[in-house]
Amino acid sequence: MGNVVILLVIAVTGGQVCYNIRMHSADQVRYEQDALLADQITDALKREIPGVDAEGDPVDKKVVFIGYRQPQLNSLNRRTEMYGWSFFEWDYTREHPAGATHRIAGILEAHNGVHLDDGYSEEMEYKAAALSEDMTVFPAEGSIVEEKDLVVVKLSEITERPAVDWW
Repeated sequence: MGNVVILLVIAVTGGQVCYNIRMHSADQVRYEQDALLADQITDALKREIPGVDAEGDPVDKKVVFIGYRQPQLNSLNRRTEMYGWSFFEWDYTREHPAGATHRIAGILEAHNGVHLDDGYSEEMEYKAAALSEDMTVFPAEGSIVEEKDLVVVKLSEITERPAVDWW
């Protein structure tokens, strides 16, 4: 009986260690992809939007991100309730396609030191979503559009996100 208990403890401990390693690995992969995308967006804003100053701060413009980006995780790096979620997808929904904007602005500021005005209104969200219909998806040319009071960055088409791989 004692050997069975010891084997059971070893099996449970090994399973938990593997689970923790998978969560850590998923979040590391997600972070690396988020950091790369943050760098690409920052460079594109500085390059493509007239009036963006040396620090990358759009002057008198609200910035709205339409769509989302999920990290490309392999079968060993699956998401859980907390790990593996991209800052470029949290809070996005088809009904609120700009929902991830405040988190995206947060990672751009934290990772690149770029402060964006993400205080858009519901009206601006609808305007940005309508503008995005004729735009290409980032990083393609035409994926960033500047209006008189608004900068729109299209990360994806406005669709339902794929099902989450909870486990």
